[in-house]
Amino acid sequence: MKKNNYIKKKILVFSALISYKDYVIFYPQHQDDEVLWAGSAIRYAIRARGSDHVLIALVSSGTGHKIFKKNEFKNMTQRQKAEYRNREFMESCHHLGIPKENIFFIYKERGDWRTDFKLERKFALEIEKKYKSVTHITHSYKYDDHFMHRANGQTLYELWKEDKIGDLRFYLKPFLVKYVDASKNILNVYSVNNEEDYTRIKDACKAYKYINPDMLRAGIGYKTDFLSFDSLVYDSSQKSYIIIQNNKKEG
Repeated sequence: MKKNNYIKKKILVFSALISYKDYVIFYPQHQDDEVLWAGSAIRYAIRARGSDHVLIALVSSGTGHKIFKKNEFKNMTQRQKAEYRNREFMESCHHLGIPKENIFFIYKERGDWRTDFKLERKFALEIEKKYKSVTHITHSYKYDDHFMHRANGQTLYELWKEDKIGDLRFYLKPFLVKYVDASKNILNVYSVNNEEDYTRIKDACKAYKYINPDMLRAGIGYKTDFLSFDSLVYDSSQKSYIIIQNNKKEG
């Protein structure tokens, strides 16, 4: 009975999308999170608010993955490793339609390029102050299986609880949607409905698969999570799942 109630609520809540504010900013923790979990939501934001009003802020350098222990990377500095991933990320953002000037690298504010969630907090406050009407979208602090994703979400969740940002939403990995408490969250599902958006998301995925040593490209994103990329590319609707918590106490 409890499971049936959840399914009923889930169907009800994703029938209508809740409008974005004037500006929309996405906070992927790592390079590839933007397209894997938010590709269709980004395309919807661009169509609804215009590309000039859609921003993306990368929180981490992405150099902690075990793939960088392989011989081809062993003599590289942390910055060189990060830029390998950033080349994929920048091409992905280009295909998604995000202007270069709207792409930010939060971790680069530190000299050592290490992840610092205090910088994410500072950045979000600056964006809120500058644009006033902002929708912030990041990883779920509760319904994600990666500890850094949860820490990312927790950082912005605390700002929202403190009434320092007005509109906060969380993107989810598809297989984790079933664990969301439907009594405390609204689920919005974004999907493509035109050839341009489908092609843009597919090309953004290909950016993480491209290998060319002469161009310093190693297909790192695809190598680290090929199952998620394949699932998205072969899904004709390319869904993005975003939840909006209906209270500030508990999600």
